[in-house]
Amino acid sequence: MAEYGMKRHDKNRPKFQCAECQKELLSATDLRNHSLIHDANRPTFTCRKCKKQLVSMKSLKLHMKLVHDDNQPEATCNECGKIYKNIRAMKAHYNMIHKKIEKNFKCEMTQCGAAFKTKQKLARHHLVHVTVREYKCVHCTKTFKDQLALNIHVSNCHKDI
Repeated sequence: MAEYGMKRHDKNRPKFQCAECQKELLSATDLRNHSLIHDANRPTFTCRKCKKQLVSMKSLKLHMKLVHDDNQPEATCNECGKIYKNIRAMKAHYNMIHKKIEKNFKCEMTQCGAAFKTKQKLARHHLVHVTVREYKCVHCTKTFKDQLALNIHVSNCHKDI
């Protein structure tokens, strides 16, 4: 059991990369589960508290625990004093806002010059250069460049549906 845990965190372990967004995952199973976010026809599991749409019951349960669990203590950012629902949310904030990470992931589009701290943010940025809007809202006529943008739209504009 301990050996399995060590293999999972081995930095030299082969990575499984999503062809859609270039995110690297640790196993074929993780990649298969992740790839659901890019499937417009997949079933969704909606959080009853914030209406966020998730790709599986497992991810919904994790979301409920991490975002809406009142048993977790709040956490305050030592840099700016902002208060977060839990330590995980505060650490995510700290890593993206305060941690001095180089923006090594650069957009290769001519005259763009944008750079990002993570591959995932660069992959999301690439959507600004795409004109195809294949993700369609089933509640109205709006279309989007990716599933995340569509999910945000549905959560914001159609939350009562």
